[in-house]
Amino acid sequence: MLALLATGRLAARGERLVDRERCSDFADCSYATTMTNSPVPAPNPKIAEALAFLQAAEQSAATGDPSRVAWTVQQFDQGISRLRPFLGQVPEVQRWLGLALLGRADVLRTRGAQSLAEVLRNYDEATKIMAAGELDPGSLPLRRNDLGNVLTNRAITLIGAGSPEQLTEAVKNLDEAIALRRDLPAGTDGEFHSALAASWMNRADALTRLNGPENLQEALRSYGEAIAIMRGLPIEENDWFRHRLAVAWMNRGITGGTLGGPDNAAEAMKGFDECIALLRDHRLLERPEGKHLLACAWLNKAGALLAQSPDQSAEAGQAAQETLKLLAGMEDQQPGFADVGLKARHALCRAVSAWLAQEKASAEARDKIGEATDAVDDGMALARLWEERGVPAFKPIEGELFRFGALLYQQCQPQFLAEFVLENLDPQRSPAAAKASPQMMQVGMEALQRALQEMQKRGFGELGKPGMERTLETLADLRAASQRLSEVGRGKQT
Repeated sequence: MLALLATGRLAARGERLVDRERCSDFADCSYATTMTNSPVPAPNPKIAEALAFLQAAEQSAATGDPSRVAWTVQQFDQGISRLRPFLGQVPEVQRWLGLALLGRADVLRTRGAQSLAEVLRNYDEATKIMAAGELDPGSLPLRRNDLGNVLTNRAITLIGAGSPEQLTEAVKNLDEAIALRRDLPAGTDGEFHSALAASWMNRADALTRLNGPENLQEALRSYGEAIAIMRGLPIEENDWFRHRLAVAWMNRGITGGTLGGPDNAAEAMKGFDECIALLRDHRLLERPEGKHLLACAWLNKAGALLAQSPDQSAEAGQAAQETLKLLAGMEDQQPGFADVGLKARHALCRAVSAWLAQEKASAEARDKIGEATDAVDDGMALARLWEERGVPAFKPIEGELFRFGALLYQQCQPQFLAEFVLENLDPQRSPAAAKASPQMMQVGMEALQRALQEMQKRGFGELGKPGMERTLETLADLRAASQRLSEVGRGKQT
């Protein structure tokens, strides 16, 4: 029916817009609350004072408040400085000091690249302290797990940094963590086995980011190891275990889709479906993180269906709609929710485009067009809302949604194209138009010109036929819009 472009190209930056969402932070930060219940080795008041500082630091870190980072680090420093003199004298201090350095590093990690060197130094010192002495798997499982935790969190830091060399180093850290944890018992409520699964999952994430067939295959194997471990844990009783298992399935699906090929495409779909089945109608959806994860799974499923075949476009559109239903009322609360929602609208537009390219004109086609244009309008409004709040990251997808809307109106409903273009690009009609990108201006002008050419050709063939008056009105609107857009463009240049 139509030759709509179902592409993910971003005109603003020339990048690939990927309608997928990975959940990749599987840190098991066991430093939290480790000091709270620690017996104070009386009668030494210095150690008691150190533990009090570390408890305050842990409680502050648990809030996740970015404004408290400096104070939290200061509390860690006070506790660490008071513990150091007792290292080698009081056995418990070895663990407490190592965990304190781990906690300090984890808090500093939230500052990003500016603190990378200091964060790694903290992890390395914690590793050195914790590794001192014999690490026997039978008598010291807690120490082995603690050390595995430091190595896993160090690897997560390197994964976030993202260079090939850092990703390779992260894999080595995770191999060490897995070796430490592999033979441990399940631990209290399965904590050690869950931590082992976290190491496997982060290993898979690092290998996926390294890319290449061999790394991707090894990543799939790592996810398989994590899934096998998590299946042995009480996911019916422990929601966090269920959440972690769902993440493993979803990210395994992403890795399989990256590897390509029919078999891996089927495995990718299985991963998304397993994630959805674990979360659907579960009490985890009462929490924002549960809704976010399920929304990501539906979004990734939509992307996988679109990549497989145009015949899957209707199902892909439904998956995108499921994503948006889950995020209703949440997208204006956090940028992460907005990001998933915007990608879902982009996927929905691609699905409608693929569907329209195969179908004939019908009432259903008009409904599909309405779904797509609503997605365009709502998505652009959402991107602008976050831009007003100082988050400009969604500007490229705003431009991509505008490109799709202009093309859709041009080919399907040219009588509405002039209004759509001017509402988004004419500052006299909308304050947001003042921030329209040059690429959006170009897209709007090109759409108007193409529509004018097509309407003029059609007009000569429809002389004297019913509907000719409407055609002439549309032509006049398009010419006026084209002239107005030229004026706006000249004004921006001056």
